[in-house]
Amino acid sequence: MRTPTDDLFQLIKSMTPAEKRFLKQHFDLSDNLKIQLFDLINRQEVYDEAAIKAHFKGTAVARNLKVHKAQLTDLLINSLISGKHAQRKQKSAQTLLTEAQVLYEKNQLKLALKKVDKALEKTYKEELYLLRLSVLGLKKKLLHSARVQSLIGGEKEVLELRRTTHEQSLKALTTYKLLLDTTEMSRSLMEYVHLKNPSGEIAEVQQSLQKVLSLAEEVEQKQSLTVKLQFTGLLKICYVLLKDVEKFEEVSKQQIELVQDQFHDCPKRIQPTILRGTSNFLRHLAQQNKHEEFDKVLSIMDNWLRDKHLSTIFDRSYIYGHQLQSYLNRGLFRQMLNLRPAIQQHLKRHQLQQRAAAESIEILMSVAALALNEMDTLKQSLSFLQKQNLFLSINATGAHEVLQLIFDYEEGSHQKVAKRVKKLKKQTDAESFLYHWLELFEVLATSRTENQTMALKKARSSLAQEQFSEYAESLHLQQWITAQLNGSSFREEMLSEIRNARH
Repeated sequence: MRTPTDDLFQLIKSMTPAEKRFLKQHFDLSDNLKIQLFDLINRQEVYDEAAIKAHFKGTAVARNLKVHKAQLTDLLINSLISGKHAQRKQKSAQTLLTEAQVLYEKNQLKLALKKVDKALEKTYKEELYLLRLSVLGLKKKLLHSARVQSLIGGEKEVLELRRTTHEQSLKALTTYKLLLDTTEMSRSLMEYVHLKNPSGEIAEVQQSLQKVLSLAEEVEQKQSLTVKLQFTGLLKICYVLLKDVEKFEEVSKQQIELVQDQFHDCPKRIQPTILRGTSNFLRHLAQQNKHEEFDKVLSIMDNWLRDKHLSTIFDRSYIYGHQLQSYLNRGLFRQMLNLRPAIQQHLKRHQLQQRAAAESIEILMSVAALALNEMDTLKQSLSFLQKQNLFLSINATGAHEVLQLIFDYEEGSHQKVAKRVKKLKKQTDAESFLYHWLELFEVLATSRTENQTMALKKARSSLAQEQFSEYAESLHLQQWITAQLNGSSFREEMLSEIRNARH
C-alpha cells in the first residue's frame, strides 16, 4: 500500500497568514469542499490522511481524495499567483497580454485594445522583443475588426495604424534575431573560455572578433540598450581571449558609459547583468593596480546599489572582495579593517556566511590584521572561518591552518605550534602545499636559529614553485618569510613589495 504524500500539507504550511487570508477573501465559495479540505489540513500539526477521510466520510472528498487534493493544489497555486499580481503596483506586460486575449475572445474589443496598448508600452520600456511580437500580433487581429476600426476613425487612419503596426513587428523581429545571433556567438566564445585552450585557438577567436565587429553598424542603428550591452559583452570576451588588456578596458568603460546615468531606468531584468560585468571589471582594475580608475568605477557601483531592490538580487560581497584586494595592493590595511563591520552586516543580512566570497574576504582581512599586528582581529577572522566551516574554495590549500600556525607562532605559542604540526602531518598529503608549510613550522617551533634560517630559505624556494606560487601569493607568505629572515615586520615587507610593484 502506498504511503500518502504530504505535498499539499507542505504547501499549505509554507503559506503566510497574508496568503491564506487572500485565499479566503477571493476563493472561499459557499459549500466549497476544497476550502473545507484546506481548513482541515491547515489545522493539522502532522499530516493525517486517515483523519481527513474520516472527517469527510460519505462525501465526494472521501471517495476521491486524490482528485480533490490535486484540485486544491491547483487552487492554491492560482491563489498565490493572483496574490502576487495583486501586490504589484503595476501589471507585467505578459499579464496585460493575457487579459487582452481573454477580452478579445469575449468580443470585448475596445477593452482588449486598451490592454494591448498598455502591454506594448511595457514591452518597449522593458525591451521584451519576443513578447512584443505576440502583442503586435493580437493588435493586428483587432485592427481587422469593423468595430475597432469605427473607434479609430476613417479608413485612412486605420490603414496608417496597420502600416505602423507592421513596421513595428518587423523592427521587433530583426532586433530579436540580432539578440539571438549575439547570444549564440557569446555561447560559442565561452566554450573557448571553459573548454579549450585560448592560446591554441587564436585564429578562430580573431575570426569571431571580426564577425562581432561587422555587427557594429547594425547594433548602432538599434535603439536597444539590451542589444548594445550584448554587443559590448561579446567584444569583452574576445579581448579577454586575445589577452588585449587595452581593448578590454576600453570596451568595459564604454559599457559603463552606456548605462551610467540611466541605470535605474534600465529594464530590471538586465540590471544584474550590468552589475556582474562591472564587478568583473573592478576585479581586473584591482589586479592591474589601476587604483584611480578602480575608485571611480566603485563609486559608480555604489550609486547604483543604493536601490534596495538591487541589493536583494546582487551579491555585493564580491565587490567588497575586490575593494579589499585593491586596498591590500595599496597597503591600506587600516581601511581594510574599517570595512569589516559593513561587510559582516551585509553577509549576515543576506545569509551569505556560507559562501566562498565570505571565505575570501576573511582571508584578506587576516592578511591586513597580520600586517597591522592586530592579533585580536586575526583571531576573530580565524574563529569565523573555523565556526562557519567554510573552506569552500581553499580547503585543499590549508589556508586556514597556515594562518593559524602563523598566529600561534607570532603569539609565541611554540608548543601549540608543534602539537598542531604533529597532528596535521598525519592527515596531510606529503605533496601538498600545506605539508611544505608544516615542515617549516616543525623546524621553527623546535630547532635552533641556524636551522630555522635554512628552513625559511628552503620554504621560500618551495613557495616559488609554479604549483604553489598562487597559494603563496594569495596569503603573501613570501613576505612573511622574508620578514622572519630580515628581522623586519610583515607590514614593512608588504609595503616594500608594493613599492617595488609600482616601479
